[in-house]
Amino acid sequence: MAKFSILVVILMLFMGNALSKQNPFADHQTKQLIIDRDSIFADARALIYSQPDSAHKIIQFIRKHDGERPDSLWNIRTLNLLGVIKDVQSVYDSALYYYYQAYTAAAELENHEQLGNTSNNIGLTHWHTGNYKDALDHFFNALDHYDKADLLETRGNIHNNIGLIYAGLDNFKKAWEHYNLAYSNYFQEDNLHGIGAVLTNKGLLKLTQEQPDSAMHFMEQSIAYKQDSGDDYGLCISLESKGRIQFSQNAIDSAIASFEESLELAESLGYSHGIVRAKRGLATVYLEKGTYEIALDLAGQALASAEEIDNKKLTYQVHETISEIHEASGNFNQSLAHYKAATTLRNQSINTSRLHQVYDLEIQRTSKKNLQEIEQLNQEKEIQQLHLDQKDIELRRKNTMIVLIIVVFVFILTGGYFVYNSYRHRQQANLQKAYLRNKEYRSRAAIEAELQERKRIGQELHDGLGQMLSVMRLNIGVLKRKKTLDPEKQTELYNATIQTVDRAFREVRNISHNLAPAILSEMSLEQAVKSLTKQINQSNQVTVDLETMGLDNIHDNIIETTIYRAVQELTNNALKHSMADQLFIQVISDKHQASVLVEDNGQGFDIHTYHHGTGLKNIQTRIENLNGTLHMDTRENRGSIIQIFIPINNTIHEREINKLNGSR
Repeated sequence: MAKFSILVVILMLFMGNALSKQNPFADHQTKQLIIDRDSIFADARALIYSQPDSAHKIIQFIRKHDGERPDSLWNIRTLNLLGVIKDVQSVYDSALYYYYQAYTAAAELENHEQLGNTSNNIGLTHWHTGNYKDALDHFFNALDHYDKADLLETRGNIHNNIGLIYAGLDNFKKAWEHYNLAYSNYFQEDNLHGIGAVLTNKGLLKLTQEQPDSAMHFMEQSIAYKQDSGDDYGLCISLESKGRIQFSQNAIDSAIASFEESLELAESLGYSHGIVRAKRGLATVYLEKGTYEIALDLAGQALASAEEIDNKKLTYQVHETISEIHEASGNFNQSLAHYKAATTLRNQSINTSRLHQVYDLEIQRTSKKNLQEIEQLNQEKEIQQLHLDQKDIELRRKNTMIVLIIVVFVFILTGGYFVYNSYRHRQQANLQKAYLRNKEYRSRAAIEAELQERKRIGQELHDGLGQMLSVMRLNIGVLKRKKTLDPEKQTELYNATIQTVDRAFREVRNISHNLAPAILSEMSLEQAVKSLTKQINQSNQVTVDLETMGLDNIHDNIIETTIYRAVQELTNNALKHSMADQLFIQVISDKHQASVLVEDNGQGFDIHTYHHGTGLKNIQTRIENLNGTLHMDTRENRGSIIQIFIPINNTIHEREINKLNGSR
């Protein structure tokens, strides 16, 4: 389809020129081309990674026949796409040239969405050249513009990109934090492509931290998401990354299989970048095996593909691999030649950072200048409007007909107001009914949970403590009736009674602990959760990996108790029902929200047929009463992921006020 679009564009170009010389209907042909530009634009985007030069020619052709209007939103979109094409080809100077023009045009239109898109693109180019500081500045600038445009769904992409920056700086904690923010945003928006991408980045981060098992865990999840969403380009990247992880584990045959699967998919898509990466990965594996001829042949094919798409970064990376192969095989002259070629290309990419800074300064100066000009124009328009309003008022005073029209208009507005007010009252009444139904449902759920809890406590008192008290009474009765017992028997009964008393005390302590977690009064929430996971790890049946962060931000005992109970209930369910041998627990918080993530590698379950137990219903009710949410992601034979989000920016008093306001 993409190749067909190229032919269509070229044919229409020649036909348009010929017709313009022969008849006056040539302009109509060109207008029809512009009408179809959206579909042609989509085809050009599909060619970015496989045929970037063809995509560039298509966009330039469309811009030529569209007039390249500086005030057009279409102009900004095409400039950004031209920049992306040059970035893919590693021609970073040209990419920033197009981005600069797009940013200037977006500033003139005060279009914050396009300003955010362009800032994100500029940040990615800086990241590709290793200019991390300016990349972060532009990513945060993109977040500001998206906030002004009220585009919260795009924040996941930015947090994912910021995570890549911190990963490149070896700040693994910050990278992990932004990956989690991106994952939460993607999960709330049900963005399967985004979830697959951030899971790939998590896996690569774990590989950098020399944790190949964890890296493989996230990479397998990424592959599953990309297969479900049909993201073939992303799947190609994940398979290549999986091969790198397997290579780090010395699983040579498995690594070859993953690289070959990635290569086959990349060739079917015409994805040149994926072809180069997969062949370079295979060359690295065969180099490790000592099969230098195969390794050199694969690396040579990768170099030809990288040079064909004119990607400097991929080209110098392949040169480095060929240099290593020649060095290992003893061909030092060829090794040195390829090493020099790699160094030259790498320096060409790095030396562009100064030019990038010049572009950034121009963008900042141009933006300020444009904003000042726009503000001045707005002031002039306001003054002109004031003069027009004054003239209009004078005319209305002299024209009685206009006065009558105004009176009629007021009556219409009044009638519309009454209609709207009546509709608004009906809506409020419906909301009140819905609130009362929801309140009744929550009350019944709370009462049912309380009854079940009382039943359980009664069972424990009857079966445990009641039995112990019966034994104590029996022993004391024997000591009282048979005073002539020999001393040894008396001592035996006495000791047995004391032991029973001790067990009764322990049973009372356990029941009391279940009623209210006294551990939170003795230690912090973080220490309590760590103590809970430590007890599970000591069983040597399940391995628990715990990650906590920012729990000092929580200053609400109710929220802390709810989080602890939730972790306790979810881990108990995983231990009893999932048949898992690994658990990953994450409890993090900032000033606005606390979140809990419990993930296991167990057998999973069908979420549509699953009936919640009393414990989980109780936890869900507590979370909803705190205006929180609970999400479950699970399938049979795939494990489970349960996430909890609780806002913490309100105090208990504020929550009660919000409930009262909501009921009015």
